[in-house]
Amino acid sequence: MLGLSVCISEPLSRHIIRILFVMAAMIFFADRKKFIRAVADYKNFFALMILFFAWIIISMLIGGNIISSESSPTYWIFFSYNMFLFLPTVLLTDKSLTEKILIAIAISLLVDDIFVAWQYFNDVNRPITFLKGSFMQGTMIYVILLPALLILALRKNIFYAVIFLLSLISFVLLNTRGAWIDLAIVLPAILIYHIRDWKKLSAIAGIGIILTGLFLIASPSTFDRVKTIGKASSEQSVTERFLMWQSALNMIKDNPLLGVGFGNYAEQYQNKYILPEAKEREQKHSHNVYLQFQAETGLPGLLLLCALFGYILLWSWQRRENIFARIIFFSTIALMLYGMTDYTISGYRAMRVYWLLFALCIVGLRSWKHE
Repeated sequence: MLGLSVCISEPLSRHIIRILFVMAAMIFFADRKKFIRAVADYKNFFALMILFFAWIIISMLIGGNIISSESSPTYWIFFSYNMFLFLPTVLLTDKSLTEKILIAIAISLLVDDIFVAWQYFNDVNRPITFLKGSFMQGTMIYVILLPALLILALRKNIFYAVIFLLSLISFVLLNTRGAWIDLAIVLPAILIYHIRDWKKLSAIAGIGIILTGLFLIASPSTFDRVKTIGKASSEQSVTERFLMWQSALNMIKDNPLLGVGFGNYAEQYQNKYILPEAKEREQKHSHNVYLQFQAETGLPGLLLLCALFGYILLWSWQRRENIFARIIFFSTIALMLYGMTDYTISGYRAMRVYWLLFALCIVGLRSWKHE
């Protein structure tokens, strides 16, 4: 149920997470040895996670922004999606169950693909997914899952290959240029890693270019969006992002060490740091996770954010001979690259997808032999 709901029903997945967290806590309480083994197996990750969250608490105290409502940063950073950090070593121990959840997630994404296609054929210029909330939320689930689907498809799995192709089309139709550039880097990197034959790679590249050209001819709105990449400096949305980044840099310059306090960016930006040239006056984030995280939590916060995800990258790369480690590595790379053009850490609906995938891959690393 969780796998089927995670891409299409935010309320349902949120309530399932709450139940799973209570179950995980009960198991840890009943079996202290299981808890000790889990901490011992992933002690560096848990240490970084604790330091990361501890600094966020300190930052909230500095900024006076600890509140209990579901719209507060306290709620979404601690409760909304990071519960998955507890699940891999406790609840998911069955190899067949893990495989079923992966299939369920793929089916869940397929439902989004159908929804996106329906909107496209009804002349919606920028479709949304069932997660709604913002374009960022929907785009993020594709950024996270497409690398995983491609890696699974390269095992010559027809099911994942079909879902990957359909999802890739839907992803393009979302018309998010920063994410296009992101996966234009990550997906070819996956192919290069897995296919060492340059003749095959050249053939795949040729077929990809031809299919892309045919797709752009069939979708004029997407083609128009692609053409704006070459004229980025004249695009208002791009200009606005440069202005927002400059505002974030000004905020960092004034608060280099401690920041303005976690969750306080929007207030500070709109009341003090917004530039006169900015036309989008109601923006609540900087469209860059690294600039905003440093602006809010200071240099220690940025270093801890990079250390946490950097450790995940290093840890998974060292185990890259296993397919599940490769999924963690490339999905994390895609997420971090996308963070350069959006404030991804606030996308808690989509981050649930990331942490669930992370959990399943941890289980896969334990259960499957090297592939």
